[in-house]
Amino acid sequence: QEAERLFDRFETVEGGSTTRHAGVGLGLAICLKLAQQMGGKIRSEGVVGRGAVFTVTLPLPLAQFESEPGADQDALRVLLAEDNPTNRRVVEMMLGAAGLDVTSVEDGEKALAALGRCRFDVVLMDLRMPVMDGLSAIRAIRAMELEGGGRDHLPIVVLSANVSSQDQMESAAAGADAHVGKPIQIDSLLATINAVVSLCATAARTAIPM
Repeated sequence: QEAERLFDRFETVEGGSTTRHAGVGLGLAICLKLAQQMGGKIRSEGVVGRGAVFTVTLPLPLAQFESEPGADQDALRVLLAEDNPTNRRVVEMMLGAAGLDVTSVEDGEKALAALGRCRFDVVLMDLRMPVMDGLSAIRAIRAMELEGGGRDHLPIVVLSANVSSQDQMESAAAGADAHVGKPIQIDSLLATINAVVSLCATAARTAIPM
């Protein structure tokens, strides 16, 4: 159907060259990909030559993480290192809708710089990035923690399309606390963040003073 063609790259219902229009025919294709990566869908209704209405439906969570009685109710501060702008925006939207405070950077080097400026509760780290890859950045973070006495442990979750046992072992060896596969499922990501943050907080409270 013509309506379905609208979501193909470089396509318009009128046909012919997309240079007749203001765009290149990628906008709806990107919207469809974003919706699908977030577990949602998009539909169109309209008449050729008169316009159309597009509706996006997303299964976003309505509540924030559960907190212990008396715990700090401020939103978790998340540092996201992801070089792909589409993937980065998807994660920002998902976590923002869940009430998390997200700061994004494009590579591992910028992630280290951000950690030097601000305090974060958890880091989400892509593996394949320019300048400094994810594994190198994780190793650098753990090295800085050791230099500081080893009492602090920042939760780090790897985000990667590579989910083989070998990939997960490499992430763990570098110092990651968890490994979440792409495409990202919001429920799984939120559960993982909650688990690693809670575990690290418990470990910090029970650690023997040095």
